[in-house]
Amino acid sequence: MVDIKSMYKCLIILVCCFQLFACSKPPYCGIPPSEFPSVKSNVIIFERIGTVDSIFGFISGTILGRDTFGTIECLDTLSLVRISALDKESGKNYSGDTDTLGHYEFWLPSSHYNIDVQYFSYNKLILQDAYFATGDVVTFSAIVGQGTDSTVFQFQGDTALVKIYPVAGDLEKK
Repeated sequence: MVDIKSMYKCLIILVCCFQLFACSKPPYCGIPPSEFPSVKSNVIIFERIGTVDSIFGFISGTILGRDTFGTIECLDTLSLVRISALDKESGKNYSGDTDTLGHYEFWLPSSHYNIDVQYFSYNKLILQDAYFATGDVVTFSAIVGQGTDSTVFQFQGDTALVKIYPVAGDLEKK
């Protein structure tokens, strides 16, 4: 004998799954791709704050998320954001995830890196050609904006960051 309550629960779960599946592909829950909100991403700080007696460099910071709900813009810490550093010389990848307060930290061998900050439904933030010397202690904090694009910065020398993609103003709210 089939329990009516169990069948009713299964039916509700099935309907919810269909709704979630419908929202997972364009147009996202009825929002056409041209109107999907996009909020700019930016680097708050990338600074060498000291050195330690170590063969590794150390990077830490906080990642914030900026998103929009209609006309209201919200800024908050993001947990479980992946910060990865790809060693351009050896091809090895070093990474860390943010905690519930948006803070992360990890060690890096001395080298040149491309640093990526990624979180689901937020613009990917990329820093190209970051150099870590032996014993460098670096603080890197950023704001990642809601969207499906990338924001790319490139180091000019050891400290100057230049935004190379998108051109200024491209990631402003549409």
